[in-house]
Amino acid sequence: MLKTILRRLPLAIGLASGLSLMLLMGWASFSNDIEAQAQSPAVAASCAGLVVSLALYLAGLLRRAQRDRRFWGLLLLHVGLLAVFSGLMGNEMLGSRGFVFLPEKGQTHYFVGYDERDHRLPFEIRLDDFTVRAYDDSLRVRDYLSAVTINGRRHEIAVNAPVTVDGFSLYQHDCGFEASAAKPMKIVVRAGGSERTVEARINEAFPAGVSTTAVVRDFLPSASRAPNGGIMTTGRDLVLNPAFLVELEDDCGEKISHWVFADDPSGGRFETTGACGPAQTVQILPRSWPGVEYSVFSVVHSPFNPLVLAGVIGASIGMLIFYLPGRRRS
Repeated sequence: MLKTILRRLPLAIGLASGLSLMLLMGWASFSNDIEAQAQSPAVAASCAGLVVSLALYLAGLLRRAQRDRRFWGLLLLHVGLLAVFSGLMGNEMLGSRGFVFLPEKGQTHYFVGYDERDHRLPFEIRLDDFTVRAYDDSLRVRDYLSAVTINGRRHEIAVNAPVTVDGFSLYQHDCGFEASAAKPMKIVVRAGGSERTVEARINEAFPAGVSTTAVVRDFLPSASRAPNGGIMTTGRDLVLNPAFLVELEDDCGEKISHWVFADDPSGGRFETTGACGPAQTVQILPRSWPGVEYSVFSVVHSPFNPLVLAGVIGASIGMLIFYLPGRRRS
């Protein structure tokens, strides 16, 4: 009875651990915080169970007297699997993951881990430039590209094109625009057949035509018109399409305001009534964004990836040896 239990123990532990790992990863794939769920201690415990199961199976396998070709293939297969799950367990327990938030021209030695604590990087990373590439004749985003300097060397990080330095892989995770009321923007003012460029901050008035002043009341880095005629933010889908809430006021206190979109310059046209001065057409066109672009990098440190890779290669070779057709006996 005891021998039967001991003989079936590796299989029982392996099945329980494998089923637990599949359930955990399945749950993580539907979770709102998939990356944190995939790095939970339960995943490391499931990998540890598979390691124990494989170690017990190998201990029993080595006691076999028969050492033919299939034995060595089976041995190499399970040694490879043991290396794979040992590496995964080591990455879960001793590796780290987190995020780096960097505005343009910003630099740091740290990243924020899933434990919401700062962790030091073995290098300094500086975001030199962030570029959003759009499709031709469209504001739809095609790609995000971050030009960074690490250890004095220039690198480019793009979607599906990470950079690995000193065992730390940096992935383009997110990006955006950080508005700043303190930074002036360039604004083109057209009135009375003339055109001039002024610089003004949000909520800072500037002359616009005869007896009128203008002010930019609000700013959205990415916006579009809502079906009801209002305005809505669209996240990164239209990150190249900022919107500015422009207000025009005459000397009598009469105000006209509406949103001006980058993809529709005609929206910056205002028609004054002439109650305080001549009726005129004034066009206000903001030409720059009051803020800085930023980039968010996902940081992954997996020190046992070489062991995982070696295990995959070993398990593949072992499977090939095990299933190779042997010499038929006459």
